[in-house]
Amino acid sequence: MGQLLVDSDDQFHVVGPASPLVAIAGEDLILSCSLKPNISAVDMTVEWSRLHGSDTLVHLYTDHEDRNEEQIESYRGRTALFKEELQKGNTSLKLSRVRVSDEGEYKCFIDNKSWQDDVTVEVIVEAVGTHPVISMEGYDHSGRLSLLCETKGWNPEPKVLWLDSEGEILPAENTETDRHTEGFCVKQRVIVQDSNTNRFFCRVIMRDHMKEAEIFIPSKVFHTWKTAVTWISLLSIFFVISLITLAVCIFKFKVPPSLPTCRVQGSLDVGSDVMLMCGSEEGIPTPTYAWEKLESVPKLPHNAMQDQMLGTVMLRNISTGTSGLYQCTASNAIGKSTCLLNLQVIAPQPQSVALIAGTIATGVLALIICSLLVLVTLFYWRNKNKYEEDEIPNEIREDDLPPKRSSSVKAFHADASSSENDTLTSTNTYNSRYWHNPKSNYDTNSYTRYNGDTRQTFTAGSHGVGATNTRPAYTNGSHTLPPPKTLVVTTNSAPSPPVMTRSNGSLSLRPPTATPAVLGHGQHTHSYAVSQATLERMGAVPVMVPAQSRAGSLV
Repeated sequence: MGQLLVDSDDQFHVVGPASPLVAIAGEDLILSCSLKPNISAVDMTVEWSRLHGSDTLVHLYTDHEDRNEEQIESYRGRTALFKEELQKGNTSLKLSRVRVSDEGEYKCFIDNKSWQDDVTVEVIVEAVGTHPVISMEGYDHSGRLSLLCETKGWNPEPKVLWLDSEGEILPAENTETDRHTEGFCVKQRVIVQDSNTNRFFCRVIMRDHMKEAEIFIPSKVFHTWKTAVTWISLLSIFFVISLITLAVCIFKFKVPPSLPTCRVQGSLDVGSDVMLMCGSEEGIPTPTYAWEKLESVPKLPHNAMQDQMLGTVMLRNISTGTSGLYQCTASNAIGKSTCLLNLQVIAPQPQSVALIAGTIATGVLALIICSLLVLVTLFYWRNKNKYEEDEIPNEIREDDLPPKRSSSVKAFHADASSSENDTLTSTNTYNSRYWHNPKSNYDTNSYTRYNGDTRQTFTAGSHGVGATNTRPAYTNGSHTLPPPKTLVVTTNSAPSPPVMTRSNGSLSLRPPTATPAVLGHGQHTHSYAVSQATLERMGAVPVMVPAQSRAGSLV
């Protein structure tokens, strides 16, 4: 290869070996390449590459240095040029520790920018593999023994021979060959039989290299085979008989499932939950059940809950899409049987919706009517109780006790006491309607005291007995209000008469028996006049007390 129209002094030719280079794996190899004439290659570009493969760069020299950034990974650290020989035109490449994978064709390319040329160099790598290994694989149908010879790491592919003790080549099977990056792996088998020596050889040959392995097989090994064949035959016959017996027992004590019965449980209305049930009356062992919807994907709705032991499938919130043909398959180790169920979901009718709405409206109306009846009843009962309370104070009971001392009177004067005469009392002492006249705005802090025949009037501003105060007159517009009503309260400091039980069960006060001396010194009578406003402020209520005799009868 060259270029035209250049100076003859710049022209050169690249030359290499005329025959392939043979190397032994693991040794160093020099790939010859040089310039003719022997001119200096120091200022030139020298590139070694492989002719085949995606990555081709083996070594690159340019600009007076090595540039191996893109070098093939397997060649890193194993290539070098003879730098001192570049001046003489020697561009040979040294390849260290040759591998089987280094075998192939290489190109030596030289370029001086005005002229270039190249040459191809073929490399053959010879590798001596491992020592062959012989192993016994077993017997054939006639009692002969099968031997296997195996070796690896050879390059190029070796030849394998089987020999007997006399050096005769034995007929062998075809050689099995596998090529790896580190060489060939070969296997070969041979069938041998009992002989006089029972010595056998496996010989591996590659060009000038040869390796051999030997095996000795005692005669008893061949005899052992005969015994083993006999036992194997007997065991085989026994095994076949056992299988037949087991099969008979299985078919005798096992029953395939009978035709199952398919049924549905639950309402078929839309939105309901239904259960598909399936069961066989016979089946040993107990069959399992599998439900599926025919001509449907998936086989069952996504919310279906299936129990294969009980043969049930729960379908929740069914719809019209749930309708279809369902199949139940009952199966055990002997056989299986099936049944079909046509499930048709009932869609709601339009009038059903109106009926439901009418029912709800009727219920709401009935609830409102019941509530009104309850309210009317409570109102009537409350007014009736109030009327009875108003009527009860007008009843007079002869067997009632005299009224107790009024708490208002006690608060008014500590020495005052209620009347202890034999009187009848009203059963209700809280009738405020006794006062008919409207309340007047007058001074409620005045009262009149009666002590025997003497009358004394007191006011809230008085500081002594006998001080009087003129009664003020209040006007409402131009009219003068009438004087307020007053109540005279008489107290007796004499001891209370004892209580006496009457013949009719009522109580009366026994009049005290006193001597004149006692009447003259032990009894004192006091009278007070209290206004109506003062009594109401004190919490007093009017009481109707009819007069009665000491015997208890009305006067």
